[in-house]
Amino acid sequence: MIPYSLQFSGIRDYKPVKITFGGEGEHVLISGPNGAGKSTITFVMGAVLYSAKVDIEGLRSANLRPGQIWNAEILLTFHNIGSSRVDAAPYIAFQLLIKQQPSSVIQRLFKVYTGDSPEELKEIATYRSGDQNQRNLSMYRDDLQYKYKIHPDMFYLIWYQKEVNQFATMSPEERFRRFSEMYHIEEIQKEWEISVENLKELEAELQQ
Repeated sequence: MIPYSLQFSGIRDYKPVKITFGGEGEHVLISGPNGAGKSTITFVMGAVLYSAKVDIEGLRSANLRPGQIWNAEILLTFHNIGSSRVDAAPYIAFQLLIKQQPSSVIQRLFKVYTGDSPEELKEIATYRSGDQNQRNLSMYRDDLQYKYKIHPDMFYLIWYQKEVNQFATMSPEERFRRFSEMYHIEEIQKEWEISVENLKELEAELQQ
């Protein structure tokens, strides 16, 4: 799956935004001066994917009037193609609805949509904290990681420029160690070694 579009409203002091990313095999460069919104784009992507690295409080405008309710919406749509394609519809969208009453905790509602085109998406799942049907925020995170093959923190890490810069300045050994942890390379290597040993044993049995 590759990101297809991103839209959000009610985030900081930005007007409603919709961004369409490049297609398969294309690369997107997000650039601009300080304050243009580069980091905000990565923050909202991390927020809608429920990344633990994103502080939701940081997405609220500092200029809300006393007593004003904070409402925000983020919708991240993926085109289900490429090597990371999953068993689902051609387009999959993840939505976060944020609401905060004055002096109250932030309420978050996550939704998943699928469809044959970005204009024909249908809601298939809703997740909220304390859901009696067990569609809670932990289940949302699990579905992202195991059903849709999107690791919230790793996806955010790839897009966030500060973290990428940190990777660029690491030693090759440390960079490999970090990526090994992220992608469970050591586990894959152990499974491969076990498979090789099993193959050797099978070849030995066949030769007897």
